Amino acid sequence: LTRDTEAMLATAGFRLDEAETMYLPSTPKIAGFVSWGSAVAV
Repeated sequence: LTRDTEAMLATAGFRLDEAETMYLPSTPKIAGFVSWGSAVAV
């Protein structure tokens, strides 16, 4: 998946407080890419 999740959240009216993305260790790359963080509605 190649969606810009941070831009999508901003377009939906959220302000990102923090965001992080990474590949989980010892997980196949096809299933191990994750994004997490916190956002506040503006």
